[in-house]
Amino acid sequence: MRAAEFLRRNLQTVINRQPMDPGSYDPTLGASGGHREGQGESKQGRAKPTMARERTSPLEENKRPLQRRIWRMPKRWKRRINKIKKILARLKEIADYFWYQRPWRPLTPEEKKVKEDYKLRKQMESLLKDEARLFRQRIIKRLNGRELCYRKRQYERDFLDVVMGEKISSVGFSDIVLQPDAIYFKVNTMELPRGVGILNLVDESILTDLSIACQHRVTAEYSEKKGLWYIVERASGVRGIPKHVRMQDALDSFPATAGKFMFPAGVTENSKYIYRDLTAMPHLLIAGSTDAGKSNMMHVIMASLIQRTSPRDLRILMVDLKGGIECSIYEGIPHLLQINEPRKKSKQDEEPEPITETGIIYDREAVPAALDYLIAEGEIRMKQLKKAGHQNIENYNKNRTAHRLPRIILLIDEWADIKLVSGLGNKAENKLSNIASRMRAVGIHILLATQSPKAQVISTLIKTNLPGKMAFSCPTNTASILIIDSGAARGLQPRGRYIYQKGTEQIEIQAPYISPSHLKKIIASVKEGGEKVLLRGHDVTPQEIVTAALDDYDGYMKVKVMYAHFKGRLTLRAMEQLLMEMDGEIYGARGEQYQVDPPAGSKARMLKLVR
Repeated sequence: MRAAEFLRRNLQTVINRQPMDPGSYDPTLGASGGHREGQGESKQGRAKPTMARERTSPLEENKRPLQRRIWRMPKRWKRRINKIKKILARLKEIADYFWYQRPWRPLTPEEKKVKEDYKLRKQMESLLKDEARLFRQRIIKRLNGRELCYRKRQYERDFLDVVMGEKISSVGFSDIVLQPDAIYFKVNTMELPRGVGILNLVDESILTDLSIACQHRVTAEYSEKKGLWYIVERASGVRGIPKHVRMQDALDSFPATAGKFMFPAGVTENSKYIYRDLTAMPHLLIAGSTDAGKSNMMHVIMASLIQRTSPRDLRILMVDLKGGIECSIYEGIPHLLQINEPRKKSKQDEEPEPITETGIIYDREAVPAALDYLIAEGEIRMKQLKKAGHQNIENYNKNRTAHRLPRIILLIDEWADIKLVSGLGNKAENKLSNIASRMRAVGIHILLATQSPKAQVISTLIKTNLPGKMAFSCPTNTASILIIDSGAARGLQPRGRYIYQKGTEQIEIQAPYISPSHLKKIIASVKEGGEKVLLRGHDVTPQEIVTAALDDYDGYMKVKVMYAHFKGRLTLRAMEQLLMEMDGEIYGARGEQYQVDPPAGSKARMLKLVR
């Protein structure tokens, strides 16, 4: 035992006398198995850099007691490997590109559309270049013919003039801009011919000559910064009025300073959104032929007003003489004006009925009583304003939180059904004119709609007292003149296009389209109350879906395919709901009638020709 104890103590002393070299011994990791002098050098000399072990501090070794790097990859090896990886990735991209471009690969609907758009864009670019070249020659030739050039004298001609035969210094262009709606020519005003001025080039007679020469309307725009531009309108014209306007886009573009009673009128020239305030209008006539977009415009105005105002600021009285198909959807909204006062009895035995318990009148016999109520209400309001010392309802309500006077809108859909009734039409017209001429200051407004633009319906009395007019497409020039005193509304296309007139102002506008589902959501939110939010809807019509299915998908109407076709205009759930609503319905397209056949099992929804 003594010998063993002696050896143990001596061995421990020898070990403790050795230096604490991380390469030879570490209390945490134990012996490293290297040279006792450390790993910096070996008997053969200094260790190779590639085989050198990683030296770490004792603190780092304590953090990773079970890890020790035996070998580290050289940096030059890493750089070479990274270069090889980049080369391989690039080769893979090239291979994927060529595999993607294989001619036998079937194209998706989106790829077909992109390819077709690219092809059309190239064709349009080539067409615009040819037209620009032709218009440039015709404009210069016509200006030369009108002596807007300088004819050089014999001593002023140089060698090139003699060779090329150019004896005339013509008007030149420094820039040409090609657009699908128009082609723009910038006149080089710094090098105009001698004796030619800017005012000579923008004269009306010159522009008329240029329009006839180019067979397109030519206008001129000039300013100190932009210079002088000739604008040659193409088939669509430079006005840039779109054929389709989404209601939600019009709502999203509302000005920040817009009042409660402002509504989107649509989009006019240069794709500019137009908004009109009902309080500044203050009465409106909406007229035009059948299926021109009048009812849609009426719903746009109503939907915008009821979601931007509260019932304490606006009340609506509707007269729907089309059997309730237009205004019945509004039943239940808190903005409707209920008139429980009894009207005159038609017979002695009958009990008097209230004028309207819902705020919507469907019987033409109740219209005179409703007009009498509004006249009486207007008289009461006039006395209140006079007593308070105010001239209009806006000043009266300005500093009031209680006992405010709400504005009242009288909406009459199909005025001809009242005006053409013997004994009722003239009486109602006189009362309506009384309201329109006297009740503006007290906040009573009239919206009158008719699809019969005739002299018997739209009399001089109505035109005079309704300053705001929306003339949709009219069948004849006479009907257009009857509404807006000009033939601008005759045959207006597309659907929803109208001429807005107030005073001497006439603007061509494309009305926003509000889909039935979007209108239902707005009305539902108004019925629920709470904050008024502008709900986001879609503007995809069933007719568009039918056309797309026939043109691109052989009549099949798969939900995901249709959603991809109209992506960005509605959600997938909205597309499913819209297609379900179309099941069994019949639509016209290509001069034929097609019925939507519902899906059955693995069979997709499709269009069937109705024999």
